[in-house]
Amino acid sequence: NVEAEIQSAKYAGISGKRLLVPLNPTHRSYSTISKDTDRKGKMYIRSGYRDIDSVTIHIPEGYVVEEIPAETHLKEEFGEFEMAAKVIDAKTLIVSTTLTMRQGTYSPETFTALYNFKKKVKQQFNQKIVIKPQ
Repeated sequence: NVEAEIQSAKYAGISGKRLLVPLNPTHRSYSTISKDTDRKGKMYIRSGYRDIDSVTIHIPEGYVVEEIPAETHLKEEFGEFEMAAKVIDAKTLIVSTTLTMRQGTYSPETFTALYNFKKKVKQQFNQKIVIKPQ
């Protein structure tokens, strides 16, 4: 388990009067895999793992939550991903994510599904929470 408290004056992006707050600072650089359109060999996930993250976001004074991403559930034979952003009170959000990759050997035909899965996970990690002035 790792616990950290991060404070940053420039963490959120600005769009007009709104702030665009990244969901999870620990996965901002989550990478996908190269698209291999002619995969011939089997795929190996040598080490399965499960990453469970819970990030608490405190809304600054004078702002309110305008939009949070929808809850997400992705499931494939080689892995699963879940994400939920919940408003706890007017000034607190909790973003929970679970990414599970299963150890195993997978057929070349599974590659496109793995590529699409990792691409969707990256898109989910890159979503933003929108907050606006009261």
